[in-house]
Amino acid sequence: MDEQNGSLVRMDEKNGSLVRMDEQNGSLVRMDGDDQEYPKYTSVDGDDLPSFADLFTQQSDEEVNRIIDNKQDEAGPSTIDIDELNERKSQWMEYMAELKKNSKPSPPTKYTKVYRLKGHKSDGCIISWAYFNDLSCYAIKREKGIQYFRYPHDFKTLPAFEVNQLARLKLLYSESSGLSEWFERQLLYEYRKKWVNFKPQIPTRYIHKEKVHPITKKPLIVLKWKPPTIMKKIPLRKMIQDFSGQFKWWYYDGRTGEAVIVLCKEGSWETIRVFDPLWLTNLSEQDVTTLYKCQPFFEVADIDQALQYVKVIRICFAFDIHAGVNWKTRTKEMLKTN
Repeated sequence: MDEQNGSLVRMDEKNGSLVRMDEQNGSLVRMDGDDQEYPKYTSVDGDDLPSFADLFTQQSDEEVNRIIDNKQDEAGPSTIDIDELNERKSQWMEYMAELKKNSKPSPPTKYTKVYRLKGHKSDGCIISWAYFNDLSCYAIKREKGIQYFRYPHDFKTLPAFEVNQLARLKLLYSESSGLSEWFERQLLYEYRKKWVNFKPQIPTRYIHKEKVHPITKKPLIVLKWKPPTIMKKIPLRKMIQDFSGQFKWWYYDGRTGEAVIVLCKEGSWETIRVFDPLWLTNLSEQDVTTLYKCQPFFEVADIDQALQYVKVIRICFAFDIHAGVNWKTRTKEMLKTN
């Protein structure tokens, strides 16, 4: 919602663009640019990010701080003015209050004690899931990572208790594809009918030959889960470039598990929603610096998820990783020299 003139800004799910309502004739006006307006959207098409993942896990906070300190003289002040920051935070709080007033998304469901998690390895509980028409894939956001799925039937390889949770969660951006809309409805139907046609993974039960249960004294039962069928490469999404002149603030939206970059130009407000923190590597160099200097706002309960975006931006700023840069060469050099 535009705070100054009340015009509605939303995502057009059919083509993935931002639109606003024209107050004069009531028509929808596209707000974000096309590929020609923002040509620098990716570094190497079709590749994954193995070297960046290595850099993300191997570099300590002390090492990143040392590199950033060496760059401060060139980059200028490391943060924006405190008065300006407080003003932006006040605007964000009003912005979030308005969003919560006009929308009531279903909160993420939590695992319950009836689920038997022993033997199952994952990157934490599910926060949200989404379908991205431009990437032709589904994504599940967890507490410590994101899994990408190419086809609906790949979800059968997930444990049954996790598919149960997905059925109770809203599939973000499902309106962008008829197949994803159908899959969301079908998954909820199968959940209510106790999985008649769509059957998720059930663990194989093994009786341990040596270990016994400490209370019942019976042989211990071991559950074996097969790993899910997921995409091996991280798909990088096209990102709007050079928005620093329109930047207002960015924050973590705990309702959807996304970082949201808020822009304003001549009274027109728009947002860029970032589902995967690694998509921030596709921003321009100036935009990376802008997000680094203005830390994201977030609610206390979402601090762990918000800090994942902060860490990616810090590494991008420290090692000059941005759209148009061969990040594989860059990160390999950094891993060798640090």
